[in-house]
Amino acid sequence: MTENIFFTGAGSVGFGKSITKREYKGDIQESESNTNNFRAGVSPGISFFPTSKFGLSASFGFLGYTQYKIDHKNSQYADYKTSNFGLDFNSSSLNFGLSYFISR
Repeated sequence: MTENIFFTGAGSVGFGKSITKREYKGDIQESESNTNNFRAGVSPGISFFPTSKFGLSASFGFLGYTQYKIDHKNSQYADYKTSNFGLDFNSSSLNFGLSYFISR
């Protein structure tokens, strides 16, 4: 845009995994649930450089792919999987940052 203001796009990739084990007394045996999360995409943003070395940035939104999967073992619950590709603009996708550049 100008010498001190730039449009940016920050890429991100994330993965999460959890294992839940339950033991029941009586007729029901123990059960286990495995949960996997995956996310990859970009967030559009803007950066402002008040000096040549410091940058202030803000990003809002997420364009990308997310997947959520639960596998149940020895349980009465069915396995579950969902996948989405799209654009998300909610308040949890608002990020602010401060950067220092060594050689700019």
